[in-house]
Amino acid sequence: MLLSYHFKNFLSFYDWVHFEMIPPASVVKKRFSDNYRTIEKCDILKTSIIFGENAGGKSNFINSIGYLKSFFEKNDVVRSYRNTINNRCNSELNDGNCNTSQEFELSAIINSQIYLYTLKIDHLGIVKEELSCKTNTKQEYKSIFSATRLEIDEANEKKLTHLLVAKKSNKNSEFESKGIGLFITKFAIIGDKEVLPFYEWVLNKLTPVSYDLNYSIVKEFRQEDEDFRIFQDSRFLEIFRLVDSSIERIEIDLDKPYRKSKVVRKRYDGSEFEVEIERDSSGVKEFFAWAIQIYGVIYENKTVFADEMDKVLNPVLSDRVISYINGSDHEGQFIFTTHNIYHMSLKKHMKEQLNIVTKERENLDSVLYSIADFQDIRYDTPNIYELYMRGVFGGTAYE
Repeated sequence: MLLSYHFKNFLSFYDWVHFEMIPPASVVKKRFSDNYRTIEKCDILKTSIIFGENAGGKSNFINSIGYLKSFFEKNDVVRSYRNTINNRCNSELNDGNCNTSQEFELSAIINSQIYLYTLKIDHLGIVKEELSCKTNTKQEYKSIFSATRLEIDEANEKKLTHLLVAKKSNKNSEFESKGIGLFITKFAIIGDKEVLPFYEWVLNKLTPVSYDLNYSIVKEFRQEDEDFRIFQDSRFLEIFRLVDSSIERIEIDLDKPYRKSKVVRKRYDGSEFEVEIERDSSGVKEFFAWAIQIYGVIYENKTVFADEMDKVLNPVLSDRVISYINGSDHEGQFIFTTHNIYHMSLKKHMKEQLNIVTKERENLDSVLYSIADFQDIRYDTPNIYELYMRGVFGGTAYE
């Protein structure tokens, strides 16, 4: 499960972004016992919600984790690109000498081990990459491997761009840093047992979902064999029925599942009628696709970052979905952006679960923070979404 995710200098984000999946240490968390899971005496949130105005940076936040994961998915050159760094970094000096350095940190608990992965890159390639681990929160991290760039000859940056790679079970080695992929990928390819748990977690469990199109359209064009396996599981139907309890079953079309599958409903008198999914409501079509990710969270312990999962869902249904995830016994996580202000409730969520992304007026950089940063907000404060609508927390449009 994800413990924390930090990054800096990605698209609209300039300074460090600190995102945590840790509930408060106070007794208040006992009021929300369904909302977190305890592993090895470490409490971890199951869900987290991100609010914010349009063009505030919510999608960029989701895209940042997808950007980091993309380096794991292909053993290819790793470096920063001008179209991924913050505009201020791209133009602040106006002489071509822009700041291309990007940094990422991921912390997760996997198989009772706590891992910390750090990556720093620039336009030349990897500056630093390290994977560390420990067995409990009180210990210090011990390095599994580290790769650190040696000093560069500023007069000829192409001359010295070597990486010194240190691993406790190997002698130190030097590599050319230009045109090289992640070292964690290289160690995983040769079957290194120390790095495989974290590497496989990123590849198979960490799931960012962010698209400009409706997700149902995306899934139609990207039909995956895994989807058909999930369709056959009766537990998928249980999730899908959250959208409409009158749904009796789904008859999956193997050629065009996201268009021609039939949703069979039962009337009050017991009679049935069916509708092809493409002719059903937009909310049903969209949730049919998203239900696969919900299934992944609950039954495959995935950590899903979802961009506007509920943009076409009724607020009651959206709330039902989050309650279903929190109320189920699993080690998955669902982190999603939304414009549904009714999720902003201290009766259902801890303050640490409610986050806001907003743009700073001065330089239009995005920043992220949680309601827990507002110490004056108490759990008995009524209707905090009204405070949000009045701009008390930021994250709303301004003139």
